[in-house]
Amino acid sequence: MNLIRTEQIRINSTDELSSLCHFSKNLWKEVNYFIRQEFFTHEKWIRYNTFAGALKTSKNFKNLNDQTAQQILKVLDRSWNSFLKSIKEWSKNPENWKQEANMGRKSNQNFVQIPPFKLIQMLQYKAEEGIEGVELHPIRSNAL
Repeated sequence: MNLIRTEQIRINSTDELSSLCHFSKNLWKEVNYFIRQEFFTHEKWIRYNTFAGALKTSKNFKNLNDQTAQQILKVLDRSWNSFLKSIKEWSKNPENWKQEANMGRKSNQNFVQIPPFKLIQMLQYKAEEGIEGVELHPIRSNAL
């Protein structure tokens, strides 16, 4: 049995942290868009060395620490590298790749949608008939 140790770090949100996360997300999306457009139109992959210098004028790049912005770009470059390797491997051996996703027994259950009014009626009926395991308690909700 393999044990995996995980740690959770909780950081209180501040306006500065929120804006840094926002700029990080926008930088990722901005660069990913350029790489994606180049890949699908010209079938070329723009590498980190090509776009790193050109993005120094970007608002998202400027608002982040240089090292942080460069790490975001490097991780994006590694992600594209992994994606392209996967495509190459799949084209060689497609039988080694799963064709369908198995979400597990719980996710494969059939879900039935019951309108809330109908559900309340069914529960009231069962509670009135004294069927075990059904108790109704009033719930107070606040309108937002």
